[in-house]
Amino acid sequence: MSHADFLSDLFGSSNKEPVALNQTTQSIMTSSPIWVIDGKNTSAWSVVAGKKPKKGATPLLLKQDKGTLGLIPAQMDVGYVATTAAKVSLAQPISVSFEKNGDALLKYGNSKQPISLAFKLRAYDVSGLKIASFLKNRQGGDLAEVERVGNATFPQGSIAYKADTTFLNDEMVMPVNENFTSAKTSSELLTNFNKIPFCLKRVSGHAYGIMFDGNDPKAKSGTFSVTPVKRDTMFCTPTGEPSVAKGSWVLVNSPKTHAVVLTMPKEVTPAEYGIDSNESGVSKLAFIAPSKGDKIFRPGKFFAKGTTLESRRYFFNTTAAEAILKAAQ
Repeated sequence: MSHADFLSDLFGSSNKEPVALNQTTQSIMTSSPIWVIDGKNTSAWSVVAGKKPKKGATPLLLKQDKGTLGLIPAQMDVGYVATTAAKVSLAQPISVSFEKNGDALLKYGNSKQPISLAFKLRAYDVSGLKIASFLKNRQGGDLAEVERVGNATFPQGSIAYKADTTFLNDEMVMPVNENFTSAKTSSELLTNFNKIPFCLKRVSGHAYGIMFDGNDPKAKSGTFSVTPVKRDTMFCTPTGEPSVAKGSWVLVNSPKTHAVVLTMPKEVTPAEYGIDSNESGVSKLAFIAPSKGDKIFRPGKFFAKGTTLESRRYFFNTTAAEAILKAAQ
């Protein structure tokens, strides 16, 4: 979605719209904290100088000023990246640096082989605009605070941000709250869910599970069936209705991870298998196991190198955040 379309969708024909500001991510993050409003998970972060080394420049760190929510998990359902060292948490980067254009580079995990993500903020002056219009959750839906703030408006000096996050390498990622398959190998995964389905996310609309076709546990690629499952059972139980569609899968083995990456059929919407709207078309559902440590396969996502995700929620400067918190009391 273009930025112009995004503003038009939000404000329609209103004469009052956010005013785009000419600020770089570096100037935003180094001048004041940035906030996300999310009930008890409301969080804020600021860039601070780390410990000065004996040689070289002083590193920059991302300080958690409030809350426990990580900057990246605040935008998308991404908790960990699978690597040779088991799992790398995306809750707290080990360093922050800035490119010549002012965009941020966030590094996670091991300093010798870090997970690197590019991060960009786009700033908008929202002074005088209704607060409720900007209270969105990670999926782009309204926060609970919307009803409490009523028709309150932002005071002068209020700034809202939209964030763009770019994966600089192919990455296999796992959600904040993980589910497990109990399979320790791809062969075991294919066998376990050949006769019984693995339930996808049960959302409003349909409830589906997937079953791998064929009986060759050593296969490197193949197909799977999308099968209707019961909603009200603890275990993934087929309804007995015919499969609604077929998809394909491929086994990916890399130095960092093992994964069975799925290409879902168009008959199943992304929401029905746990892909947020801003990730649709740029991520794939995958069963992922780290190469070392905890090797259990679990549902996750594959993001290709160069994939950029625009956040569905807003971040705020301190003036805007304090106004929201006061109005929502």
